[in-house]
Amino acid sequence: NNHMNIHVADQDPLGSGVGTSVSVSVVHGTSSDITSSVHDMGMGIKIENALRLSRHTEYCQWQEIKRESCNTCTRTKTIENEDGSTSTQTETYDCDCTIEYDYIKSWRPYRVNSYLFDQPAAHYNPQNDPMPSAVFASKDATMKFQHFPTTKNTTTVGTGKSIGTGIDISSEFFESTLRGVRSRPVKWVRGGIPKIPPFWLRWIPDRSRYENIAALNVRLSQNQNLALGERADEFIYVGDGYFFLPHEASVMERLFKAFGEYVEGTLLDWQLGDIMPSCTAGDIRIHYSVQDPDTVSILGQLSEESTIHGSSDMKHLSIQPFQATNGKRVALVHEGSIDALSMISKEEWNSFLHASMFRILAIFWALAMSRLLGSIFGMVITRAKKRTQIAFAFCIWSFFMGIVWSYVWGPSTHAVVLIVSSLLFGIFILYNPPPHLKKAPGLKAGWYKFSHWADGMGLKED
Repeated sequence: NNHMNIHVADQDPLGSGVGTSVSVSVVHGTSSDITSSVHDMGMGIKIENALRLSRHTEYCQWQEIKRESCNTCTRTKTIENEDGSTSTQTETYDCDCTIEYDYIKSWRPYRVNSYLFDQPAAHYNPQNDPMPSAVFASKDATMKFQHFPTTKNTTTVGTGKSIGTGIDISSEFFESTLRGVRSRPVKWVRGGIPKIPPFWLRWIPDRSRYENIAALNVRLSQNQNLALGERADEFIYVGDGYFFLPHEASVMERLFKAFGEYVEGTLLDWQLGDIMPSCTAGDIRIHYSVQDPDTVSILGQLSEESTIHGSSDMKHLSIQPFQATNGKRVALVHEGSIDALSMISKEEWNSFLHASMFRILAIFWALAMSRLLGSIFGMVITRAKKRTQIAFAFCIWSFFMGIVWSYVWGPSTHAVVLIVSSLLFGIFILYNPPPHLKKAPGLKAGWYKFSHWADGMGLKED
């Protein structure tokens, strides 16, 4: 069966916490008859029978690697004891440190700011970005179905008869995550038929999607309406799925670069990366990946519009995201034939994993913040009792999570419980305070500790 059976439920399928707040028809369906296309208007790329197209832009950039080497020296310190006597102590420290800078040039998915390099002129990274990475969702996707089954738990929509046309699917379904749908690289070859690989590579599965290279010949005519500054027609398809745009430095750019190299003393400083053939800093290349599943299951809201055309009443059906009680628009798409409850369970499990990871990371952040705030207000947290250290960290964690919860989900009982818990932890700290210094150092101590962490000194108190 290449069609789609849609179950239209009156009850709230997601329960009290996530379901709809108004009386709507929530539908679930599975379809293997999908008609869609995705467009990258900037590059003039069109892929048929796909739900989502991703443009991946890479930049040829210099990267600076800093290396520091030091010798180990010793020195003697005189320490005054509590009884008034003095003693000497020998300690080691790093001395005669030298810093060396290495530079490598490679393709990266982001641009690197070279202005803070030790040699910014000799390793200048142009920052032009005419075609940044982007994701394009299908805006014309339709799925066909045969009928709406009528059972005790469902209601009939429309006439209830078989309908041969497809149901329009909102593009919002494909703008978010397509659960379980793997991306495939797109390559353009003659006739859309790949070459037979060598025998030693035939055992490796090729998941690439191959398109006819003749489709790229229409790009120039499609790019006539591009906005000013876009340079899609200058990208050249070089094979293996890559479009390439070489960097062409202007006369002024070359003069400024030569002047900067003269000032920093690197005008005649040639390195191995300058001699070996590779990309030029500022070059840009683009490749694409596509998500084009054979079968998908969706969960959304059925929308029916009536249009009077002459003496007939035309009905137009579409599936839109439905509004949940928290105000969020929910649009679920999973690969394969999956029932509604399984889809909801997978989404809840994925949400639980993400939330748990965030909460665990927030605990470590709260531990660091407790020591940072302690340094500012003159409290030696590491010398406090373990229960006080834990209370201080959870005081910060509970307050932070309560604020985040209120911002994301709005005022609720969970947010109030977290903030009240923070206050209770604070009261416990007042009755079990950590050791205090005679005078609070203030913000300077906080910045000093932060700089120590940046240098890899950890959370140990000085």
